[in-house]
Amino acid sequence: MSDDADALHQVRIDPSGDLPIYLQLKYQLSYLITTEKLPPASRLPAVRNLARQLGVNHHTVAQAYRALQSDGLIDSTVGRGSFVRRFSDLDRVNAVRHELLNDAVEQARNRARALGFSDQEMIQRLTSITQRDDVPCHVVYVDRVAHIAKKYAGRLEHHMGRAVRATPLTFDEIAAESEAAKSALTEAFYVVTVARNVPWLEQQLPRFAPAHEVLTIVSEPLPSTVHALAALDPSKAAIVLAEEHYLYSSLNLLSLYSSIDPSDVEAFTVDALDKFLAAAREADVILYTFGAGLALADLDLKAQGIRATSSELAFDIAPDSVAKLRTVFGNATTGSEPLLMGAR
Repeated sequence: MSDDADALHQVRIDPSGDLPIYLQLKYQLSYLITTEKLPPASRLPAVRNLARQLGVNHHTVAQAYRALQSDGLIDSTVGRGSFVRRFSDLDRVNAVRHELLNDAVEQARNRARALGFSDQEMIQRLTSITQRDDVPCHVVYVDRVAHIAKKYAGRLEHHMGRAVRATPLTFDEIAAESEAAKSALTEAFYVVTVARNVPWLEQQLPRFAPAHEVLTIVSEPLPSTVHALAALDPSKAAIVLAEEHYLYSSLNLLSLYSSIDPSDVEAFTVDALDKFLAAAREADVILYTFGAGLALADLDLKAQGIRATSSELAFDIAPDSVAKLRTVFGNATTGSEPLLMGAR
């Protein structure tokens, strides 16, 4: 069985769930694409084949595929099928970078001449400046919500050390052309995000500068999360609290790393806290994502008499993604071990 087929066997459909089935499928396929478990250019199963595998109507699968194509995550053509989209062209990026560098140097030279300095004086000054402390590469990390953008901007700086200075931005800030967005995106060339955000960014970024390069990263559960899931007692009642986009991918983690049957686990979004609290009073274990953890902190479970143990589904940038980023930004390190940080 291929790796792609193995990835698709992680998909779980809950006919009685609060989310429409096509959204359950869309979110899970989006997660598999974002984490590159379905790598760029991989072919998705034919609509009828996947519908048969999942036991759902083929119109439901077609609707999910259309939503993924609308989001720019897959390309579908009649007669060829549906494929995960590729997002980068290294030769084009290098050509653009060199062109922009030439422009920047030419502008600096013209300004120096206007100030009465010779080319030799300008070269001497530039040499003096470059011998000072290293200047980090200013990059932008973009996500849909502020706490995720801030978290992963911090993780970028942690993994890249002094090689990178990362500014977090949200979709709303970019759409509104906020001062923070204009300042960061006018200066930065590299924008880091996850794959599902690329199509939207490709539409928005030209408003800020002639060119940007979007680098995608993959997140994966920390070893501590994998070990905690493996240690879960299947006789204990477990529930999950997550943002809507990550609800079913969180259940997939249970299927992959624990002995608990995900079909026995109730899952709740942060928009259904009343239902969650009712279930939490009967639960032994609460599993939650990073964003949901913010909602949990506000709830103060102990004050409400809830004694269930809580465990975060903690993620970080995957080592392969860190290695890819270091080929771009260098190998500066912080000299410290990765910190325990939450999922998404």
